[in-house]
Amino acid sequence: MSQPSSVKQIVRIVLAVGGVIALLHVLWLTVGVGATLQEAAATGNVDQLRWALTWGAGPAAINGTDRYGYGPLQVAAKGGHREALILLLDHGGNVNLRQGSSWNTPLQLAIKHKRLEITAFLREATAPQERHRREMDRKQFEAIHASVQEHNQLILEAFLHQGTRLVADSNGLHWETLGQGHKPGTYPGRRWNEPTYINGIAWHPRWSTGLYEDVLDRSEPCPVSIPSPQGLHFQMLGVGESRGAYVPKECPRMRVFRSTDGTFTVWFSGLEIEVRWCQFRLWWE
Repeated sequence: MSQPSSVKQIVRIVLAVGGVIALLHVLWLTVGVGATLQEAAATGNVDQLRWALTWGAGPAAINGTDRYGYGPLQVAAKGGHREALILLLDHGGNVNLRQGSSWNTPLQLAIKHKRLEITAFLREATAPQERHRREMDRKQFEAIHASVQEHNQLILEAFLHQGTRLVADSNGLHWETLGQGHKPGTYPGRRWNEPTYINGIAWHPRWSTGLYEDVLDRSEPCPVSIPSPQGLHFQMLGVGESRGAYVPKECPRMRVFRSTDGTFTVWFSGLEIEVRWCQFRLWWE
């Protein structure tokens, strides 16, 4: 074998070994360090947490969760580990992170598990975002209210689940559904949880509990001024597979209730799984 051929072969071997080492390093950073990060956050082991962060755990690992929505931030808040939580947030953690089926933020888990110190800390950390959210909600509600007052009607479009209820009362509009059912607006931007459109203006309802709790849950109200339930009229306009593609003849079964305590309820009881975008009208004379 000539000398140049031997050199080329050695170079190929070195490159191959280097590629394997690089691959193992990437796997360690994405799997090994991520697992260490989760374990350290769950136990509040700050030294182990610093080690994982030093060895490559970044925002992607910090904000990652399992399919149930539990990641380093959630388990640190649930366990009441303040120092661990501060360290994670200082390295790119999202204080408002929600993922998976539980859909819990770190703050919600701290409240649920009675971690008072963590709750106070996270309330302060989320205050600027909460102020911004409420300002955006205020502008959105003002636009909806002006449109409703101008036309004396509400054209609603929503992606609904069987058993969902729309409630109109003195506080405005609410959605009601079992926690394990579909909740309009819960995941803005995802097909199976789209916002509600009122006269073409998007409203993202906010809910108090997670998606998989067997309780009747009510959204926060959209504060639209509406008359007495006795003066309201309801008309189903259509159902479709996507917003705007409505077929009037395929309207689902529904029940309309007018109660003496000032509420007007529409119960959608016959929606099919693959056809759930609904358009309907509430109006008064």
